[in-house]
Amino acid sequence: MSGVRWQPREEGSGPGYLQAVAPGGTYAAYHAYNSHYYKCDDCEFGEVRCETAKALWAAYTQARDGPT
Repeated sequence: MSGVRWQPREEGSGPGYLQAVAPGGTYAAYHAYNSHYYKCDDCEFGEVRCETAKALWAAYTQARDGPT
């Protein structure tokens, strides 16, 4: 995934760790796709996607990968 940033997380008494953070909008776009996909009667898991699901997936991949 391009555009991933690493942010330090200092938790507890240990040294902390780095956490990958997706670029803005990526999670929201994926959530919109998932919310539709699992509730849509026209989408079959792993086989067929309706036009709405295809558009939502395209929006997610653009948010994830950035402009091409």
